[in-house]
Amino acid sequence: MQLILIESVLLQHSISVSHLQRMNLDQLRGLSDALQLLLAPLNPSLIYYYHTDVEGQWRFICSVLGNERGPVSFRSDADFVEAGEAWSRSQAFVRTIVDEWAIPKLVIENTDYLWADYDARIDAFAASVLEGRRRS
Repeated sequence: MQLILIESVLLQHSISVSHLQRMNLDQLRGLSDALQLLLAPLNPSLIYYYHTDVEGQWRFICSVLGNERGPVSFRSDADFVEAGEAWSRSQAFVRTIVDEWAIPKLVIENTDYLWADYDARIDAFAASVLEGRRRS
């Protein structure tokens, strides 16, 4: 029995970045539909991390990896605030796509960085999906 998991970075890197670049929303939905059609033969399941405090998440990432991340650079509190606002809008758009996608999914709303808890939820989700496929 095979389990194909799609991690949220797939959507964050393709759809969110396009959203941040102000791609037309109809084109973004078309991109999302195309990704879903491309992935459909894999019978995937999705794990999606949704950060309730996007600015705080950027601060956390930078505290671990530094303030220079590819084309992203944070030099002041205003940079973090701006990134939080922009990514919050983008993340909200992606969340609508995630919620509408009719595949097994686990949405983890990251509020407290409880990674051990999130790992346990992922393990339970994967086991549940596999069990459901065994019964089919």
